[in-house]
Amino acid sequence: MKAKVNLFVAWFMSLQIFFSAVMAQISTAILGTLGVPALLDKKLGWLMGALILLLVLFFLRKVMGELPPGTGTPGGKGYKLGHGLVL
Repeated sequence: MKAKVNLFVAWFMSLQIFFSAVMAQISTAILGTLGVPALLDKKLGWLMGALILLLVLFFLRKVMGELPPGTGTPGGKGYKLGHGLVL
C-alpha cells in the first residue's frame, strides 16, 4: 500500500512541477467562463489546476488498474528509464 501511495505522489508531484502554470491557466479560464470574479480566479486557478490533475491521475489509476511502473523490482530491473526517473 505504501508503495502505491509513493508512486501516486511521485506522479502527481512531477506532473505538478512541469505543468502547474498550464493547469492554472486552464482552470482560470474555466473559472472565468463560470463567472467567478477576477480577484478570485487567479488564486483559485492554482488550486483547481491541482485538483484537475488529481482527478486525471485517479481516473488513469482506475482505468489502468495502477500507475506505471506497476511491476518491477526496487533494484531497477523491470523499470524503464522514465519510470525510474519518476520514482
